[in-house]
Amino acid sequence: MNNKTFSLDCRRVLSRTAYDCCTELEQGERCWNTSLIDLSLNGLLVEHPENWTDNVSDLFHATIRLEDGSVIEMDVVLTHSENHSLGFRCVSIDFDNLSSLRHMLESGRNEGEVHMSVPPLAD
Repeated sequence: MNNKTFSLDCRRVLSRTAYDCCTELEQGERCWNTSLIDLSLNGLLVEHPENWTDNVSDLFHATIRLEDGSVIEMDVVLTHSENHSLGFRCVSIDFDNLSSLRHMLESGRNEGEVHMSVPPLAD
C-alpha cells in the first residue's frame, strides 16, 4: 500500500447494547434513581428521573446495578437532556469497573442481543 494514497475510510464502527438496569446518579447531596437505557465504553443513556434538576457544570457519580448483582461505577458529565432521557459521557472509571464493563459489553455481543450500529463521526 502506498502511504500517499492511504485514506482514512477505514473507521471503526461502534455498537451499543440496550440494557434494563437500575441506575443511581449522585451529585453532592442529591441522588436520583432511574433506569438505564443504553451503555457503552464512552458513557450511558438513562431515563429522565423524577425531580430532576439540571446542573450540567458538575460531575455526577453513576452506579449501575446489573441483573446478575454486579455493580459498575463511573464518574460522568451530562452531555444532553431530552424530554425522556439524559445522556452522560464517562470521564473517570477505575480499572476493575472498566474490565467489568468491557466484559459485559462483549458478553452481550456474543449472546446475540440487539445492537444499534452507531455511524462514524464525520471528519
